[in-house]
Amino acid sequence: MNRPSRAGVAFLALGALMAAVVSWYNWEARAMSGILPYYEDYKRIILAGFDPAASRIGCPTFPMWGYGWVYVVTESKLAIVGFQQALGLLAAWMLVRHVERIGAPGHAGALGLLLLLSGPWFVLHSILWPYSIAASLTLMSVVLVHRGICLDEGGRLPVVLSGILFGLALNFRSDAFLMPLGLAFALWALGSPRGRAGRLALLWLACIYAMLVPWMAYTKHVSGHVLLTSTNGGANLFIGLGDLEGNKWGIVESDSDPLTHRILAEKLGPDYRMVSYDADQVLRREFLARVAEDPGEFARKCLRNLRLMWQLGAHPGEFEATAEPVTGMKGAVYSASCFMGLNVVRYSLLLLPFAAVLSCTRRRSFLVLVWLVVAYQTTLNMLGHYVPGYTNLVYVFHLLNVFLVVTCTLPQEEPAPRLEPPPS
Repeated sequence: MNRPSRAGVAFLALGALMAAVVSWYNWEARAMSGILPYYEDYKRIILAGFDPAASRIGCPTFPMWGYGWVYVVTESKLAIVGFQQALGLLAAWMLVRHVERIGAPGHAGALGLLLLLSGPWFVLHSILWPYSIAASLTLMSVVLVHRGICLDEGGRLPVVLSGILFGLALNFRSDAFLMPLGLAFALWALGSPRGRAGRLALLWLACIYAMLVPWMAYTKHVSGHVLLTSTNGGANLFIGLGDLEGNKWGIVESDSDPLTHRILAEKLGPDYRMVSYDADQVLRREFLARVAEDPGEFARKCLRNLRLMWQLGAHPGEFEATAEPVTGMKGAVYSASCFMGLNVVRYSLLLLPFAAVLSCTRRRSFLVLVWLVVAYQTTLNMLGHYVPGYTNLVYVFHLLNVFLVVTCTLPQEEPAPRLEPPPS
């Protein structure tokens, strides 16, 4: 990787300042804080030689264990948030450099400015949750695999490194475990020559899923089942049916939903765990049965979640978490974060159909990958339980979707002529 230019140094410096400001203002955020004890539990299990008896909660397959490994290294919030912000800034810088390679330098500068103004991206990294590291690694992975296959730069190394990064991301958040299949197909279809692109895409997939082998071995050890994901998918899908207010099933949008717990008690007895392997299987079957019973009701639920994405956009942070009023500089940063989080997602959703047509007709391979990532996460948000923070995972891809569609309609800038030094 080349050393950053002066513009790159300025981008990193301003990004570090923005990261510090947002982290300071969002320090008291409590988003997903209820899940932190599970990572503390993973730390105990790991340090005990992966002995599930060391667990105090009794859910050794929920959530994914990536953040548990972070807790093995340190539980310092300052250290973790600092690392997350640094990783997010590195991912953003790699993206700007990549866009400079595939487009006009002036467009890359504009993207860099938009990223610096993107409060939701810095908010994502200011909270103790696995989304931050997963999002940064995924972004870096997409940049590297496009560079290696579609731009034919660096041989196999960028592809292998990309696969490792994506696989690591899945160890933090497993929702995207099917996404690489669609991306690999697109990389094969758009790469040239086709045979080489196909071999590299298969290598990429192999590297990704190889990074899940330790998790598969661990889940076999503690649950008797080889798993690619954590065991909360069933709960997420079933409780997600409650996202539709007044739904015919009487499901409440809460982990304490009475129907969920009644079903599990009837099927598994009084000592069930809602995110155990057995409970996951039960709730997946119950979810499918209700969808099959009334697909129209399920469709209304999905459309409501899409409407929520439109209304809420990306999570702008919890700057109001303290008693201090959100005014002055704090209020300005929060307002900017709300503006970017809402409008970037809205315009991206509006442009998704146009992006699909544009990327295929003009063979814009990077836009195809961006479109697939946005479409995948949007589909998950619609099918399962909707939380605005999930959109932050792909906020930069929403921004890229808008940016690449707009810049594709602009005339490409020609590189400036290279001036030869005058003869001496």
